[in-house]
Amino acid sequence: MLRVSGTLICAMLVFAISGAAVAQTRGQAPAAPAPAAPVVRPPAAPVAQAPAAPAAPPTKAGQLVNVKIEFTITDQRAGAQPAKRTVSLILADTAKGSVRSEPSAFQVPGGLQLNVDAQPEIVVSNGKIRLNFSFQYTAPAPESLSGDTPRGTVLTTNLRESLSLVLDDGKPLLVAQSADPTSDRTVSVEVKATVLK
Repeated sequence: MLRVSGTLICAMLVFAISGAAVAQTRGQAPAAPAPAAPVVRPPAAPVAQAPAAPAAPPTKAGQLVNVKIEFTITDQRAGAQPAKRTVSLILADTAKGSVRSEPSAFQVPGGLQLNVDAQPEIVVSNGKIRLNFSFQYTAPAPESLSGDTPRGTVLTTNLRESLSLVLDDGKPLLVAQSADPTSDRTVSVEVKATVLK
């Protein structure tokens, strides 16, 4: 009796252990797949950046000094006294300024003009004055015109000039001289810049 019981107990233990193993195997989740190898990508090419726009140069502050600028226009015709016209203006160092004179004259087509734009700059290193300027001048017709004036006689001459130059303080300089293309008339321009202290 004891032998049968011992055998029975052993068989039952084997059966229990086998069943537990089978149950454990059935209850397990399927094995996870092996992790995939990481994808190696080549490094991205650097993005080309547009060059930065150059910074605007700082505006130079002028000195606290005024400059007087004088323009003398000499209109010379053959056999006549030269006619002189003067335009003057006072500007602060590095400042811009302009003068406009546009009278209407009897029997002069288009009117007359004497316009000046200027900008002085005092050069500290050598005491000179850099001057940028432009002017427009309409030279009127001679007063001697009459009804028998020949065809093609010039009535007015329109002169335009734009210059940049360096002047000595207080010294006049002849900066332009132009001849009328159809006559012996000449127009010259003299400029003087003086630092006011």
